[in-house]
Amino acid sequence: MITALILTDDGIEPLAATLASLVPAVAAGLVADAVVLDLGAASEIAAVADGVGAAHVRIASAGRPSPRAPRSRAATGCSA
Repeated sequence: MITALILTDDGIEPLAATLASLVPAVAAGLVADAVVLDLGAASEIAAVADGVGAAHVRIASAGRPSPRAPRSRAATGCSA
């Protein structure tokens, strides 16, 4: 079984859709649990995570790149 790590930044609807997409994998015994990694500050994210039994971790985003920001090859470890 695996743990699903879900990175989010204040998007309740995308988070709900992502969690809903995991239901078949949980039912099949492929996914053991989920951890919501929250880059935002919306308390609703914590409530959604709690509501489905997922762990919630708030991550301070100061000084970190946006998860949607393009990264250089050097930052991703690619040499080609």
